Amino acid sequence: MNRRATPPAGEGTPVFAWITGERTNVGDSLLRRPYLAALRRVGPVDLWINRSTPDFLRGLDPAPEDTLTPRFARWYPRLLRTALRRRTILVLNAGEFRVHPSRVGLLLALVAAALVVRLRRGATVWIGVSVPPSGGRLMRSPVRWAGRHLDDVRWRDTESPRSTVSRPVVPDWAFAEGTPVGSWSSSERRLAAFVLRGDRSDPTQAWFDWARTLCADHGLRPVVVIQVRQDAARAAAVAAELGGDVIDWPAASAHDEQERAVREVYRRSLFVIGDRLHGLIIGATEGAIPLGWVESSRGKIRRHFEAVGLTSAGLLEGVPATDLPRIHPPAEQEMARDLRRSVSGARSSLARVGEELERLRDGRGVTTRGADAVSAERGPAPL
Repeated sequence: MNRRATPPAGEGTPVFAWITGERTNVGDSLLRRPYLAALRRVGPVDLWINRSTPDFLRGLDPAPEDTLTPRFARWYPRLLRTALRRRTILVLNAGEFRVHPSRVGLLLALVAAALVVRLRRGATVWIGVSVPPSGGRLMRSPVRWAGRHLDDVRWRDTESPRSTVSRPVVPDWAFAEGTPVGSWSSSERRLAAFVLRGDRSDPTQAWFDWARTLCADHGLRPVVVIQVRQDAARAAAVAAELGGDVIDWPAASAHDEQERAVREVYRRSLFVIGDRLHGLIIGATEGAIPLGWVESSRGKIRRHFEAVGLTSAGLLEGVPATDLPRIHPPAEQEMARDLRRSVSGARSSLARVGEELERLRDGRGVTTRGADAVSAERGPAPL
């Protein structure tokens, strides 16, 4: 996995980062890995990893010089002591921030720490986060307050600025990974990959009919990918219905091993169809056309792919299968062109974010605090 050169030990501005994720989901380590790599360019990194398992950490790819702290009760006081002595950067976790009491309490503690960080002209950043459209107004108010007062907050989807506070939108960090666009092959794509959640209703027969037609129209063999361990039963059922294979996740395989396995499948896939956001993002970064066209999907695919300008991925998310169209070659070719343009733009955007973070190393970082960079009417800033 590629990594920019890190500052020598002891140099740079100390970075305290909350970096945690689910142990059973490849996407949870993937989306934070480029974030962590960018932070190392600022200075030595001290990570609060909570109960992160070894297989999750394999996917996160921490460097030998990173400090990994499982206990918040040790990490937080060390953060405060360091911030009182010298300029410090505090970093909040990327990914989905679900609004419930335990998370809101953690957010309030980190916002309090941000006030201490600011005493020494430090900064607090929260980049690549989304807030699902759930939770009451009272519960969401701390998120809105944090969004207004932290130094650099950037959402990863188009809905979060509308439902919380207007701040810039950037692509999900996972778009930074994968095969370079110029190396994508278009001649060896003989698969249609499916990646479906196991915690939603079964696909209808009409949806299976549409999926079989898609495969038949393009001469593709269906294959079902598991990137979340809990989806195994759903994957087996879908593969049986479509007459395809399953890319299993062996119990002994860590995140990095399973990620390599699914990427190899996506490099040979013309389409990736499903309602697992990072299944579609991984597929997109390997050149497979992402389609979140699943009846039970609830808008998450659309919100995140709109942030990179790829509207087709979520265009028919959640609609009845009887309304799903056949995809003829001209439409497929247009989707492929749009995918190349969107992934290239997303990677350029994330590279600029990394450069801006690197300027925090010596206090030159540009912050967005107080900026009205995104509104519900204007949508995301151009990439």
